[in-house]
Amino acid sequence: MNSSKVFDDVICYLEKIARSDCEIDYNEISKITMSPAALFQRIFIFVSGISISDYVRKRRLTLAGYDLKNNNSSVLNVAIKYGFQSHSSFSRAFKEHHGITPSEARLEGSNLNKLTDVKSCEDIDINDGIGLMYDFKDMHNFKIIIGDFVQAGVQIPDGLYSKLIPKGLTAQVQIEGSNMADILDSAYLLITEAIEKTGKEIDYDNFYWCEVYMHERFSEPLKRGDKVTVDYIMPIKGN
Repeated sequence: MNSSKVFDDVICYLEKIARSDCEIDYNEISKITMSPAALFQRIFIFVSGISISDYVRKRRLTLAGYDLKNNNSSVLNVAIKYGFQSHSSFSRAFKEHHGITPSEARLEGSNLNKLTDVKSCEDIDINDGIGLMYDFKDMHNFKIIIGDFVQAGVQIPDGLYSKLIPKGLTAQVQIEGSNMADILDSAYLLITEAIEKTGKEIDYDNFYWCEVYMHERFSEPLKRGDKVTVDYIMPIKGN
């Protein structure tokens, strides 16, 4: 099993579910992973630290916070959009996740307790998250973090943790495909070829593989059913 590809395919499926009021179809997850859903659930918890249902719930609350701050939809409409059955259940969950009520989230200057409010890397476009893989034993065995970029020294919200990425030269490559499977099948070859053409070398001594899911290049096209683009970042040798 290509664990990186399978995990990314499941995340893509969960992102579609998170943006709707649909229930998680564990049979679909079983088809994607070609394994019993209960077994993959254990793998998912081991890798991400939360269950599949908690991942979707947290993503919905994060997306709901974005909608409340940037759209004119009512609190009830936002609650229904993301699968909550009542205003009260949504408000309780929202306050637990963000630290403020949905109504307070509308106020200018409100501080939602989520990672997107503390990130401050000005050289990275607006994105909906990253997958950072590191400590590779081989192409199928590595550690992974799902999160976002923040400047070193920024205080991280409670319940999250950080990993320092050493300062250095990086290669940044964009790959487009009809779906994530197409991109992942060719990503490594295309990226290494692109780096070689510049005369640079991948820094395997400090290696990490970072997938960045940009809002405009990945999330929006995904919702429309168009081709998607994944941004890749990895360290290269040089000054």
